[in-house]
Amino acid sequence: MYGPARAPVSCENGLVTRGWCMYLVGVAALPACAFHVEGAAEEQPAVDLAAAPADLSGRSFDLATPVPDLADAPDLTPIAGLLSAVKDDTPATNDLTGEGSLDWAHFGLSVPTDVNRKLGANLILEAVTGAQMQYSFVPSFGWSDGAPTQAVPATRNGVYVKAVGTAYQITFPVGTTQRVAKIYVESYYTTGSLVAHLSDGSAPDFHDTVVATALITPRYTFTCSASSPGQTLTVTWTLTSGAGSIGLLAASLH
Repeated sequence: MYGPARAPVSCENGLVTRGWCMYLVGVAALPACAFHVEGAAEEQPAVDLAAAPADLSGRSFDLATPVPDLADAPDLTPIAGLLSAVKDDTPATNDLTGEGSLDWAHFGLSVPTDVNRKLGANLILEAVTGAQMQYSFVPSFGWSDGAPTQAVPATRNGVYVKAVGTAYQITFPVGTTQRVAKIYVESYYTTGSLVAHLSDGSAPDFHDTVVATALITPRYTFTCSASSPGQTLTVTWTLTSGAGSIGLLAASLH
């Protein structure tokens, strides 16, 4: 291998060709080459080429590994779900159109199988085990954007079941955006169990036991969100003991 000097030189041990000093690297016996640059103020120091290693194979080099910049790395922490509940008494009058911006449902307007809901919406799903009956309760419900009955100023009708083990189940759609779901129930001389559950399990279930020694109509308001889209909130209202009844009046989603 040959290496050039960048100015006209005279070399004691090198080969001068047109102003270049050519020297051989890798030959251990080659003596030091002292070269002189024309016009330089002082002589350049001698380079001992004999001390240069002839072969670098097998040598290891500790090269610093660059640290990646993680400032813009995506946050892969799972989004926590939310399920909180507030229980209170159902108000005397309730406007389902006003509180159910996404959907609402009322049960038992004229007969036990009647279900009225927000026109064009079918988000709230309901199921019941056992035979339903209709009753006129204390709270009233009204709406102005319903189907199949478009408008009802106020109705006190609702539905109920009496056999131990029978239950109502209401399902609301839930995603990562926080929503408010409400359910209006009834209990009369029974013990009932209410359980709310997010389908992806991203928040603990809500449990409540209701012991009624008279006719009561609790309202449950759930604030909820899931850790991923396309999930559901399922509320199950079960008659666990007693000779009375549990009932379902209405539900809404906002």
